[in-house]
Amino acid sequence: MTGHKIAPICRALRIGRSTVYRAREPRGRRYHRADDRIVAAQVRSVIRTRATYGYRRVTALVNRAFETGYNPKRVRRVMELNGWNLPRPGRRRNGRAHSGRVRRDTSNERWSSDTLEIACWNGEIVVAAFALDCCDREVLSHVAQPRDLVAGDIQRLMLGAVEARFGGEGRPGRPIQWLSDNGSVYTALDTVCLAESLICCL
Repeated sequence: MTGHKIAPICRALRIGRSTVYRAREPRGRRYHRADDRIVAAQVRSVIRTRATYGYRRVTALVNRAFETGYNPKRVRRVMELNGWNLPRPGRRRNGRAHSGRVRRDTSNERWSSDTLEIACWNGEIVVAAFALDCCDREVLSHVAQPRDLVAGDIQRLMLGAVEARFGGEGRPGRPIQWLSDNGSVYTALDTVCLAESLICCL
């Protein structure tokens, strides 16, 4: 603009060069990129069947399905621009405090469950879930599928655990605590209703 180099002018004015290149208006909280439409289409194809997934799981599924290498922060930005992010919970799912020890002194007081992914040599992913007793660590039941687990798989897991301990038609005489994370397969309404009918407390 003046015909002189920027560096000598900044030194004469005793200001940093970064102030010269600083934008007049502050940058928006979320910016747009030219290929955001492609990322949004890929994300939409995932959340159509996995609407309860957060951006981390969506990133993993998109990278796996489309062989991309997106950063989770980028997927979160695209989801936020389109209003696809899950709302933050305003309160706890229940009032039970997470304190004390997990292990119990007697059997059938508390059962715990979790899911995990197993990578096979042929490149496939097997997703498994298990239920074990927090006293003797016995695995009561397990399920495995070459896909993401759904609520029906966890319900079969619960039925298998009860059958393993109390027989086909048996039911526990007292409530049993079912310890798990807040995954959608565990918090689904059908799963909670089944647990209550089996005298399990989620």
